[in-house]
Amino acid sequence: MTVIDDIKDRIDIIDVVSETVKLKKSGRTYTGFCPFHANTRTPSFVVWPESGTWKCFGACNTGGDVFTYLMKRDGLEFKEALHELGRRAGIEIVEEHKPEAEIEDQHLARLREAVSAAAQWFNHLLNHNPQAHLAREHLAKRGITAQTIETFQLGYALESWDALHNQLLQKGFSNEELIDAGLIVQREDERTGALRTFDRFRNRVMIPIHDGKGRPIGFGARALKEGDEPKYLNSPQTALFDKGRTLFALHAARQAIRDQKVAVIVEGYMDALAAHQHGFHNVVASLGTALTEHQFKQLQKLAPKIVLALDPDVAGINAMLRGLDVARETLDREASPIFNPRGLISFASKLQIDIRVLTVPGGKDPDELMEEDPNLWRTLVENAPPVVPFVIDALSAGRNLNDPREKAKLSKEVLPIIRDVADPVEQAVYMQQLARRLQVEERAMFDQMRVVNAPLPRAPQRTRQRAAPVPELPKRDTTDLEFYCLSLLLRHPHVLNAIDELLDRAELPPLQVDDFEQLVNREVFRALHAAVINDPAPTWEEVRAELDETLHPQLAALYEETNERPPIDRGISLESGAQKAGLQLREKRLRREGQQLRALLQDTPPDPETLEALLQVGRENAAALLRLQQILTARTIARTTDPWGRS
Repeated sequence: MTVIDDIKDRIDIIDVVSETVKLKKSGRTYTGFCPFHANTRTPSFVVWPESGTWKCFGACNTGGDVFTYLMKRDGLEFKEALHELGRRAGIEIVEEHKPEAEIEDQHLARLREAVSAAAQWFNHLLNHNPQAHLAREHLAKRGITAQTIETFQLGYALESWDALHNQLLQKGFSNEELIDAGLIVQREDERTGALRTFDRFRNRVMIPIHDGKGRPIGFGARALKEGDEPKYLNSPQTALFDKGRTLFALHAARQAIRDQKVAVIVEGYMDALAAHQHGFHNVVASLGTALTEHQFKQLQKLAPKIVLALDPDVAGINAMLRGLDVARETLDREASPIFNPRGLISFASKLQIDIRVLTVPGGKDPDELMEEDPNLWRTLVENAPPVVPFVIDALSAGRNLNDPREKAKLSKEVLPIIRDVADPVEQAVYMQQLARRLQVEERAMFDQMRVVNAPLPRAPQRTRQRAAPVPELPKRDTTDLEFYCLSLLLRHPHVLNAIDELLDRAELPPLQVDDFEQLVNREVFRALHAAVINDPAPTWEEVRAELDETLHPQLAALYEETNERPPIDRGISLESGAQKAGLQLREKRLRREGQQLRALLQDTPPDPETLEALLQVGRENAAALLRLQQILTARTIARTTDPWGRS
C-alpha cells in the first residue's frame, strides 16, 4: 500500500467536502450543489463515501478522489495536497533530506522569524510611537482604517540608521540573518574600508508582504518625506522573498477568489488595501513590476477569470499589454483541432482562462474610486470587457490606419490574441471588429488567421526508426490500461493528436485528465499535456520538469515499461496501441459514468427538476458512448490492414 492509499483509507471524503459544500444524504451517496461552477440550479454534485470519489454531472463534468477535490478547491499542487491530507490523517510525509537541506530549512525558519519580528515591531511603532504621527496621518488621508492596519499588520520604520538592527540583535538574531532577510544593509565605508551596517527602511510606512500561508516574507515601504526616493521601496530578493513569484494580499484573497471565481489584479498596495477594506476580498496587487508567469499561474489555479485593473495612464496600459503577453505565453491551454487546406490536422492552443480589462473612469486610481463609489467599482468589475476590444483600441491609438503597412502590422499584433479566444462565435465577432477598424474585408482577416494558426516549422530530426511492434492489447483493468496508455504516449506524444482527432470525429472532447482514475496517472498525464503544449515532441526531462518531484519514480517506471516491452506480436504498432488505449480509456469513463447515473437514480429518486437534468445527462452519455463505439469498430485508427492485430 502506498502512502496515497493509506491517506485515503484514513480520510473521510465526506468530512473534507462538507467543509465547503452542504451535502444531503441520498441512499448510499451524498449530493449537493457543485462548488466549482456558478449558476447551478440542481444538485448535480455527487459523493460516494464507499469509494471515496466525487463527480459533478453538471457544467464541470469532472470528478476524482479526495486529493483531486482538495487540489481543485484550494488551488494546491499535488505535493501540497499530499502534505495537507497527510497532516489530517496523522501520517508523516517523509521526504529525503540531505544534511545540507536540513541546514537550509533551519536557516529559512530563522529568516521567517526575523521578518515576523520586524513586522510586529513596526506595527507596534505605528500604533504607539510619537515619531509615527506622519505615518498615521498618511494612512488616515488614504482612508485606511485601524482595522485594516491590524489585519495587514501595517507599521512604521523609525527615522534611524540602526533602530531595527539593535532591536533584533537584542532578540538574538545575527547580522548575517538580518542581512539575508533583507532587513539591514552591509556596505564598505569608502573612507576607512570597514564594513558598516544600517537599517534598510527608515521613516517609511511599512506594508508587510506575506506568503501563501500568511507569513511575512518581505516589505513594501512608502516614503513619508518629500525627496526620499524611491517612493516605494521593496525588500530585496531573498531566500524568502521573490517579487516575481509573489502577489500582495494573495493570502487574504485566496478564498474569495476561489469562491467568486474571479481574481482582480491592481497595481498598488493601497489599491489592494482599499479593496479589502471595502469588502472586495478577491483583489491582489502586483509589486510594482510587470506581471510574471508565476503570478498568473498562481491565479489560474484559483479562478477561471482574471480582471486586469491597472492604472489608466500610458504606463498602465503598456503594463497591461505586457501582462497580457505573459499570460498568453504561460497560462494553461487546450488544443483544438484545425484542418488545413490539404485536410491535414493541426492544433491551435486556446487559453483556458477568461482575461478581462478594467479601466477606471476619470483618471482615478482604484483606491480613490472605491472610496468615492464602491458600487461603481463592483459594477466595473462585473462588467469588465474582454481583453480583445481593449487591445484593438490600445494598439490602434496614434497609428495611421490609412497606411497599408500599419494595417498589416496591427493585424499581426492582434490576430494571435483573437486566436486564443476559445469560443468560435466570439472569435468571429472580434474578427469582424478588427476588419471594420482596418477597413478591410473580413475574408482577408480569416486568410491571415490561417497563417497565424499554421504550425511552426519543426527543427530537423533524426530519421525515425520504425517503431517496434508490441503485443495485442489484452483485456486489462483500468489501472493497467492507464499505465499502458501513458507508457506509450510518453514515448510517442504525437499520438495524442491522433487520439484527439478520433475523439473529435465522435464529437467528443480531447483526452483529458479525468479519463484517468488513478491519481498518479492523472498527474503524469497533466505533466505530459503541459509539456506537449510547449513542445510537440517533449523529452523525458521536459515532462519531468512539469511533474512534482515526489512522482518522479512513477514517471521513470512508465518510461521503463515502454523500453522493456518485448516485440511479441507484429500485428500492432506502438502508435496504434496508444490510440486504441486512449479511446478505451474514454469508453471506460463513459461506461463508468453511466453506471453511476443509473445507480444514483435507482437509489433515491431526486426531485423532478433534478431528475430531468440527470436523465438528460444520461441520454447525452449514451449517445456519446454509441458514437465512440462506432469509431472503435470502424478500424480507422491506424493505416494498417488490421490496426488491432487481429486476423
